[in-house]
Amino acid sequence: MISSSRQCSICLSLCCIFWLQSGWLAAATPSVHLRVNQVGYLTADAKVAIAFSEQPIAGEFSVVDAVTKQEVFRGPLAASSAKGWGKFTHHYELDFSAVKKPGKYFLQIKPNGKS
Repeated sequence: MISSSRQCSICLSLCCIFWLQSGWLAAATPSVHLRVNQVGYLTADAKVAIAFSEQPIAGEFSVVDAVTKQEVFRGPLAASSAKGWGKFTHHYELDFSAVKKPGKYFLQIKPNGKS
């Protein structure tokens, strides 16, 4: 049995914090939604979130420490081979498995305006 402190050793507070800062998005940029494990991840777990949209997006994402506001990881928005879900026909995998340090984090998606 894993101790409760170990079970949530990386408590990624990604659940509801999806941040698109003004200035990054032009008016024509599509709405992007995020699906992530809201319970958290163990340090050795694979850590992947899914971003989905009605239109294609391009750019990158980062994992930010919720306390210090420092970026701890950056990666590409990788197109997923998953079929469409509902009205969302574009899916992207955000793999941040390299984050191993326990803490509270949030994701930022930084679209670059390309499709």
